[in-house]
Amino acid sequence: RPYCVNPEKGRKEPWEAPLKVLWESTAVTVFVLLSRLLEVEDLLNLKVGSLPIDHSAIKWDDGWSSFTTPYYYAVESQDPVNRTFKLRARMISEEGEDPATGSAACTLGAYLALQIAEGSKTYTFSVDQGVEMSRHSNIGVQVTLEESGRSIMDVRLSGSAVLVSKGTLKS
Repeated sequence: RPYCVNPEKGRKEPWEAPLKVLWESTAVTVFVLLSRLLEVEDLLNLKVGSLPIDHSAIKWDDGWSSFTTPYYYAVESQDPVNRTFKLRARMISEEGEDPATGSAACTLGAYLALQIAEGSKTYTFSVDQGVEMSRHSNIGVQVTLEESGRSIMDVRLSGSAVLVSKGTLKS
């Protein structure tokens, strides 16, 4: 039976446990909800149309409404001395799945760097996404914190892209 991390209690609990929203990103009015899983294998248990979090239950402040999507991730390996981390992630919702989501990977990298925070340091994250849908992507995120380690100075996204369509907009 799969488990997830309940950040309020700091321990693993069954999927049915309520999860706290760890971080929100307002990239292009999309709210990214980060949900850490204990094991990479737990990512295999996620299915489009049957997810452990009821996103419709999230209540936004007046005047705010947006598309909300979960970004599930697990830590594959980490080297805290060199500040490098290998992660596996899935951007999966009730409607479908995205094989590569740079904005969500940047949100995740920024969140994790701030949690580790050791002053003005740079953290490097390699995020593998799309594996479960046979569309593997490797997304690089580099986050540099300012001197106190409490705010972000720079976030850099890297990876490759594939042209899937082309067109012209006319006014």
